[in-house]
Amino acid sequence: MPRKTLSRHIKGAVKKPGNLGRFGCIFSPKFEQAIIEHAVMLQRMLFGLSTMDLRKLAFQIAEHKKMPRSFSNGMSGKGWLRGFVAHNPDLCIRNSEPTSLARAIGFNRPNVDAFYKLYKKQLQSSNLTT
Repeated sequence: MPRKTLSRHIKGAVKKPGNLGRFGCIFSPKFEQAIIEHAVMLQRMLFGLSTMDLRKLAFQIAEHKKMPRSFSNGMSGKGWLRGFVAHNPDLCIRNSEPTSLARAIGFNRPNVDAFYKLYKKQLQSSNLTT
């Protein structure tokens, strides 16, 4: 622990011990959990959030709830994002990769219909039900 931090605590200059950083935590743990659940739900719907999307979402929530914040430029800072990901190790933020041209071309009605015909045939031959 830095010497300056210890001296501030000893002198009583710290008003609320336990706050992290200059502003403390913006969102409560319960509120952060709601953000995580929202991000996971979007990911399950194949619409993952990028780091920029998550920062904009945090700003919009803080603005809507009229929470004290140090955000600017319509999004939270990179420091907030690093802290958020550090508090929530279960959350994995990645940059999405574009769909390849071959995969996009291959995903059409005839190919999907052919897949499901083969799938149905395999289920029937194995005596499985859907």
